[in-house]
Amino acid sequence: MGALIEGLRWYLIGFCAIGLSFFSVSQGFTDPGVQTLDLKIAISHVVKTNLAAIVHVEALRGENAFLPVGPFDHEPLLQYAYMFPKNGFGGSNPQGTGVILDQRGNILTTHHVVGGAKEIVVIRDSGERYSATLIGSDPKTDLAVIRVFSQDPLPHISFGDSDKLDMGEWVIALGHPRDRDPIVSSGIIRARHRRGITDPGTFKDFLQTDAAVNNGYSGGPLLNLRGEVIGINSALVSESPDFDGIAFAIPGNIALHVVEKLITYGQVKRGWLGIRIKDLPFRSGLAAGLQRGALVCDVLQGGPGDKAGLKKGDVIIAFQNRPVDDVGLLREAVASASEGEEVSLTILREEKEEVAVARIGSAEDLNRVPTAPIKNHLGADMRPVTIEEANKFKIQPHQGVMITWVDPQGPFGQVGFEAGDIILEVNGRAFKNSESFSPFIGSLDPGRRITIFALDHRSGHKGYVQIKVK
Repeated sequence: MGALIEGLRWYLIGFCAIGLSFFSVSQGFTDPGVQTLDLKIAISHVVKTNLAAIVHVEALRGENAFLPVGPFDHEPLLQYAYMFPKNGFGGSNPQGTGVILDQRGNILTTHHVVGGAKEIVVIRDSGERYSATLIGSDPKTDLAVIRVFSQDPLPHISFGDSDKLDMGEWVIALGHPRDRDPIVSSGIIRARHRRGITDPGTFKDFLQTDAAVNNGYSGGPLLNLRGEVIGINSALVSESPDFDGIAFAIPGNIALHVVEKLITYGQVKRGWLGIRIKDLPFRSGLAAGLQRGALVCDVLQGGPGDKAGLKKGDVIIAFQNRPVDDVGLLREAVASASEGEEVSLTILREEKEEVAVARIGSAEDLNRVPTAPIKNHLGADMRPVTIEEANKFKIQPHQGVMITWVDPQGPFGQVGFEAGDIILEVNGRAFKNSESFSPFIGSLDPGRRITIFALDHRSGHKGYVQIKVK
C-alpha cells in the first residue's frame, strides 16, 4: 500500500511538472537564463540590422562662428545635454549622430550640430566620407535634415509608431562618435509624454529612458526590439558629463512630422491661437464636475483666439472633437495644425457647452500681435541693447534686452534684478527686442517657473536665476 501511494505521488508530481512546463511555454515564460539569452540575441539583431544606417555628423565652422542656440542651452539641469562647448567664439566643431532616412541620402540629425555650419561632414561606419548640404533645421525640436549624394543606394532606417510604446518596453540607443566605433546601450521606457523639460510653455513631448546616453549619442536613434525607430536621442540630465540614469528622446512620430516639413519646405511652421492656457485647477474642476480640460487665462487681442470669440475663463474640453486631456496635448495639436486651417474648439463657458471655430494663425504672428505689457507678468520694463552696450559687456550685437525699470515687489525685483541688467535668454531662447520678448512671456502659464540667463550690469558676470511668472 505504501509503495502504491509513493508511486502515485511521484506520478502526480511528474504530471504537474509537465503541465506547468507546458503552461510556461504557452504563456511565453521561460527559464530566466534563456530569457536573458533571447534578449541579447534580439538586441544584437537590431544593432546589426540598423548599424549601416547610422552615421557620424560633424559641422565645421569658421574661427568667429557663433554656435546656434539650442532649446537646452543655459538650462542648469541640462548643461551637459549636448556635450560640446557653450555658445561662444573659438571655432568649435560640434559633433553628433545622424540616421539615414531614405535612399536619396536624406539624414536626420540635430539642429545644434549643423545649424549655421560652414561645412558638414558625414562619416559612415564603413569609413566613407561625404560632404552634406543642410536641407532644413528646426531649433524648437533641435532637429535638422541634411543630404548627401551617393552613387550607390544607401541603407536606411524605418520608423515605428511611438504612440504605441508601453511603459517598461525595452529600447536600444545607438550613437556614432568621431574616431570611435559606433556605440550601443539598452534600457527601458521609464515615462512617456514628459513635458516642461526645457520650457514650461512648450508643446514638446519627450520619452524618458534609462538607456545610457553619453557623448556621441545625440541625434542617434532609439529603437524598439523590432528594429524600428521610435525616438531620436536628445539629451541627458546630469551634473557631470557622465550618464546618471535619466535621458530624453524626441518621439519618433514628432520627428517624422518635423522631417516631412523640413524636406518639403525647409522649415517648420507651427500653428498658433494666441491664448494663454493652463491645466484646470483641481478645485475648479471638482466644482464643475470636470476631470480634464485647459483653462484659458488670457486672450491676446487681435489673435486667432480673440477673433474666434474665446474669453478668459473659458475651459477648452475638446479640439477638433478630440478630448483635451491636458494642456500639453492641446499645445501639440495646435502647433501641428496648418496655418489658415479652421478648427473647432469645444468650450465650457458658465457651465454651458459651446463650439467656437478658429482659423489657425502662424507662430510667427506672435511678434505682430499686441500683448499685455511685460510689467504685468514680471514687474519690469525692457528695451533693446545698443551696439555700444553690447561692445561694453562683450556680448553679441543685438543680443538680449536691457531692464529699464523694476518693481521692487514684482518677480524681477524680488530676486534682485536692477535697471541696467541684461536678459540674454529665457529657457534657452534668445531675444533681440522687447517686441519678441513680451509675447513670449505672455504665452507662459501663470505661476510657472522660468530659468533666466542674465548679465549683471555692475560686475559684468553672467548667471542663472529662476523666477515665477505672475
